[in-house]
Amino acid sequence: MFRFNRVSVYMVLWTINNAHETHPYMASLHFFHTHLCGASIISNRWLVTAAHCTTLDLRYSNNAIRGFTIRVGTGLLETGGQEVSVLKLYDHPLFLNSFPVGFDYDISLLYLEKDLTLSTTVQPIRMLEIDENYPAATVVTVIGWGLQHEYGLFLAEILQEVAVPLVSNEDCLTLYNTVGFSSWVTDRMICAGHEEGEKDACAGDSGGPLITNNSLIGVVSWGYGCARAGFPGVYASVNYFREWIRNTTGI
Repeated sequence: MFRFNRVSVYMVLWTINNAHETHPYMASLHFFHTHLCGASIISNRWLVTAAHCTTLDLRYSNNAIRGFTIRVGTGLLETGGQEVSVLKLYDHPLFLNSFPVGFDYDISLLYLEKDLTLSTTVQPIRMLEIDENYPAATVVTVIGWGLQHEYGLFLAEILQEVAVPLVSNEDCLTLYNTVGFSSWVTDRMICAGHEEGEKDACAGDSGGPLITNNSLIGVVSWGYGCARAGFPGVYASVNYFREWIRNTTGI
């Protein structure tokens, strides 16, 4: 079972009062006012998410661009904060070259209809630069409102987070080779998860942030189930796409 719209069992639950203050860059990408994916604020006008969150919906609706909004400044899934319409979508141009056999280049940029009102609960996050890298075993944090179990039925009502260690791409390739998906893991991705599983991203978390030291290092992309032993979560690597982000947004 693959999760294409991917934080999972044993999550650390933040309270309503401080979730959006602790992670003021966190956003919910809505499609016709219903949560679709996570996203990260990178300026008062731009956000980053996963390409499979936006590209796949655009295939089925001529007016899909009119249905996308983002909600920020709240730790609640469907209420509070600011809701702003998305004016333009910039999926990475090479994403569809890999889909549906893999999720390479799984990154998208959202340009809003108007500026966000920045505050203590709405702030951009710093992005990792091209020459910045973190070694395997570095503890990172993934955030979202996704399912709390692989077979769960309902999204989390309150923003959640979980800490997981980075896994080298070499080890990630080896692990996914056991189910015939080693070719899906590319240099444009990073992997993170515990050997025993138990903590991970899951459906509904796609597009959300993977962070360390208050910097965005990854975008939730895909995985084999949720929190399964031996299968770390896979994320689009922000530092790999840093130049494309800068060229597209000027940031």
